[in-house]
Amino acid sequence: NVGTADRPRLVVNSLTVHHDDDNPSVLSVLDEKHPMHRAWASGIAAELLGLHGRDVMEAVTFASLTPEQQRMCLTSKIVLRAKRSPITGEVSRLKARLTAGGHRSKAGYHFQDSATPGASSTTPRVMATLAALTRQTISNFDVTQAYVSAPLLQGATIHIHFPPELQKLISG
Repeated sequence: NVGTADRPRLVVNSLTVHHDDDNPSVLSVLDEKHPMHRAWASGIAAELLGLHGRDVMEAVTFASLTPEQQRMCLTSKIVLRAKRSPITGEVSRLKARLTAGGHRSKAGYHFQDSATPGASSTTPRVMATLAALTRQTISNFDVTQAYVSAPLLQGATIHIHFPPELQKLISG
């Protein structure tokens, strides 16, 4: 399908998430009839409270933003994922992540580079040393909400719209 001068074709990179038991839709788990409604709601609450507790999230009204801030405001969504034990295959953890719509982000405003923040080189060394001293093995380790530690420009703030599914929950 080709665009014309009067009607250009807009192509947006997108990620289609296949919803299943391990990756359910937010709307399905917010339905009180969902068998794991309380567990998923707890995971969503933990993500939002964790961001608020780290003082990296503050609720503001869209109307309180300047026109430039409104124009640069990103969309967001909650992504759900069930983590399974590699040994038993049973669900061991229900994770929810608030994600910003990076497809609308602008270099120099929302980010400075595209590198993913990681742990310092000291962290893996200390972990390996402790494992060796206690004769344990490390298969992997996770830093809770590590992405909120990424540096921003001095005084920079990134504004995102609250996910529509959760907006309905709060206002309805």
